[in-house]
Amino acid sequence: MTNSIDVLKYIKSQLPDVAKTKALKLLYYSQAWSLVWDGCRLFPEDFRAWQYGPVEPNAFFHFDGTPANADSVPNRAKRVIDAVLQHYGSLSAKELTAMTHSEKPWSDAYEGPDGGHAKGNPISESAITREYTEQSLRGVGPRKPGAYAVDARAMDVDRLLNQARADWRETLDILANR
Repeated sequence: MTNSIDVLKYIKSQLPDVAKTKALKLLYYSQAWSLVWDGCRLFPEDFRAWQYGPVEPNAFFHFDGTPANADSVPNRAKRVIDAVLQHYGSLSAKELTAMTHSEKPWSDAYEGPDGGHAKGNPISESAITREYTEQSLRGVGPRKPGAYAVDARAMDVDRLLNQARADWRETLDILANR
């Protein structure tokens, strides 16, 4: 299975001059959007609520010794990471940190009543999934790989809806009469 270091290597291969803080935020967003789009993790390691945002400790401690390498990441994961890099890659580490600080997964774990900041509380997978699913439903965040948008005119949409209704009329009638 792919691990956080493999994903970090891929990020470094795509952004050769990436700094540690920015890379760690991109790693976080890659995991988050994979959970939303595919319902599964890119890697098994968990994130912690540290002072400057979500951090996967293994990637943090091995960043400097981790070479760029795109070979250890499966194609599905590459598509997710590429979408994340396209969306967030132009942002600075400071901007990414501010974003993660404004989002509930980190703030709930870090500012928890038990002094989460001192403990480096884990950030729950369900909190991550909930936050970024809500963002996705609002049209915020990267576009899912393979998804596309069409600039359709109202007339085109009406025509397509009428055709779908006609195609499915018999089935819909059967279901309606059950």
